[in-house]
Amino acid sequence: MRKQVVIRRPLMWNMLLALCGSALVVGHMFILQHEDNDIFLRFIAIAGIIFFGGGGLLCIIVLAWKPIVVISSEGITVPYGWGKNFVPWENVEKFEVVEQVVNAGRGGFVRQKYIGIFVFDKEGIVGVGKVSQAIAQKITGLVNVPALSINLSFSFVKIEKVMGILQEFYDNYNYEGISITN
Repeated sequence: MRKQVVIRRPLMWNMLLALCGSALVVGHMFILQHEDNDIFLRFIAIAGIIFFGGGGLLCIIVLAWKPIVVISSEGITVPYGWGKNFVPWENVEKFEVVEQVVNAGRGGFVRQKYIGIFVFDKEGIVGVGKVSQAIAQKITGLVNVPALSINLSFSFVKIEKVMGILQEFYDNYNYEGISITN
């Protein structure tokens, strides 16, 4: 019986991000080296080097070490920014695959799936408050917003894999009242 599972982005994904960021930095350096460019293009080139070089490097470092989710015998931890949200098993009401449709402009829509973790008591979650719930409701348009969400977009990690691990921990640490749905 496993006590903890740490789900991270695959190394290949991190390497692909590093390669794309490096290519963009080289492209902006190429723009900067042309003497006949006006001040606006030089500004764009410098901003691109800073953004894709410095910001991209920081993003890759953070993405490389920070897990997507940690599922343990105590509960579920979802990191965000420099902090993390934690919900103990006894507070988990249900897990559900939630699909969010976002207007991408020009009549296009983007569908994003994530795993929503619904709880009995939102005050019992470390790192999440009523303000973040209100913001999430406003952004998503959902009435019943999950207290935590496991976003697997752009990670090459399958939702089914994570749901299977959640099911395994549910089976091993079967607290009354927890249900898992797709």
